Amino acid sequence: MKICIIGAGAAGMVAAINVANENNEILILEHTSKIGSKIRISGNGKCNLTNESVSKEKYNNQDFADVVLNEFSVDDTKQFFYNCGLMLKDKNGYYYPMSEQAASVIDVLQSELYKRNVKLITDFHITRMHRKDDKFIIKGNNKEIIADKLIIATGGKSAAKTGSDGSGYSYAKMFGHNIIEQVPGLTGIVCKNKICKSFAGVRTKATVTAFIEGASVYKETGEVQFTDYGLSGIPIFNCCNYISRAINLEKDVEITVDYLPDIKSEDIEKFIITQKDNGKSVLYALKGMLPSKIANGIYEIVVNKCKKDSEYFISNIINFIKKFEFKAIDTRDYEQAQVTCGGVDLSEINPKTMESKLVKNLYFAGEVVDINGLCGGYNLQFAWSSGAIAGKSCLYDKN
Repeated sequence: MKICIIGAGAAGMVAAINVANENNEILILEHTSKIGSKIRISGNGKCNLTNESVSKEKYNNQDFADVVLNEFSVDDTKQFFYNCGLMLKDKNGYYYPMSEQAASVIDVLQSELYKRNVKLITDFHITRMHRKDDKFIIKGNNKEIIADKLIIATGGKSAAKTGSDGSGYSYAKMFGHNIIEQVPGLTGIVCKNKICKSFAGVRTKATVTAFIEGASVYKETGEVQFTDYGLSGIPIFNCCNYISRAINLEKDVEITVDYLPDIKSEDIEKFIITQKDNGKSVLYALKGMLPSKIANGIYEIVVNKCKKDSEYFISNIINFIKKFEFKAIDTRDYEQAQVTCGGVDLSEINPKTMESKLVKNLYFAGEVVDINGLCGGYNLQFAWSSGAIAGKSCLYDKN
């Protein structure tokens, strides 16, 4: 049996390793010159492989993700890499290769492909695919490849410099699949507020809450980075997955920032009043609690809203500290995005096998499908899981 896998990323390589045996001829087609390009840059080059906290709640399509993650779990992933010869390091529930180098992950996967006689063709550019007489015909590079089974594991559009160009969506369409519109995920948020430029360069712990048309959709506490275009940092990246589509649809989207999430409003008020009683200014008190740029910005906004001797002056200051509103108008583009939101419609895929419900012996794995997770190894875990399932499912039928 000949099995063709399109894409030599995380999902594609794991699929190949799981399906390879002496009875099968496995071929991976990769349109760039290197394998595992996105793995190489993941986790800032350290590769956060998975996370002890993996659960369906970390993903957009929870029911589908739940089935996939139960079929091939975090423990299965850790055992898989152990068997491949990769020792993992547990850093507070986040798993990395012991070397903390993404290249180590690619090396062991490449070694397994070689050991299992998986054939790899790089710089292969597909021009056409179709099905004929229960076979898959793939054309490209002046060649025609005939396969019994086909796994599409091309990735999405994020981190385009790695070769993710969205081509997998057009391949899926060739076989009649519906594609959910894509938007960037896990990336920075562009905000309308002019004060963003004044806050640029600040990093601070804060609680961010995302709202769509006034309804809260996501909340997280962590390090937020302020940039000249708006907001960044892991809590913001995670917010992006929940609001990116709404922004694309031009809905009213806001992100509120609590600059002092661990301090109650009454304690902030008490501190400011104490400093005033000691002859200090409100601005002086603010700089004793907040980064200087944030303190100056909040003070200037409130001064322009009401007089310093107003009975509402301090309460307004506190309101801006605890609920500073940013108007979200866009996201960063795919080049800066870590994932793609959208992809092959999950209603047309069996999550237990990753096989198409429309075309027998056609499978999907990884970011090409409409699944996206939060930061922290969740997207790579889905790639490992869906790739392993697709590969194993090629060995037998579950219809």
